[in-house]
Amino acid sequence: MTKLKAFQLLVKNLKKSNFKVSQDKFEKHTAHFKGKGIPVMGSFSASGTRPYLNGYLMADHLKCFNKIQQSPLRISIGEDYEVILAELKKLGTPLGFKVSNNFLYHDKNPFKYDRTGLD
Repeated sequence: MTKLKAFQLLVKNLKKSNFKVSQDKFEKHTAHFKGKGIPVMGSFSASGTRPYLNGYLMADHLKCFNKIQQSPLRISIGEDYEVILAELKKLGTPLGFKVSNNFLYHDKNPFKYDRTGLD
């Protein structure tokens, strides 16, 4: 599946799962989302100027969000949606808050974090 198709499918699936999804004002294939009932927020992109986001979804606990680069969750937008949703739900728990708020994911991250293209 192409990144663009994965992007479009992810937009559709997040909306079906009751997430608020909005298009980025400056980058056509970048979107931002916020959970309704799941306290998470983040961004994902099929292309754009931010290489750390290109082809990935990055998310953080809503109460801890600072900037997208500091998110404890980074997963391919082509990953199975059920896996993405499970990770978002886990991130929205008290454990997710604790891990993110204390930057514990630098040492031992319980969330999926694909480092491809970052090192």
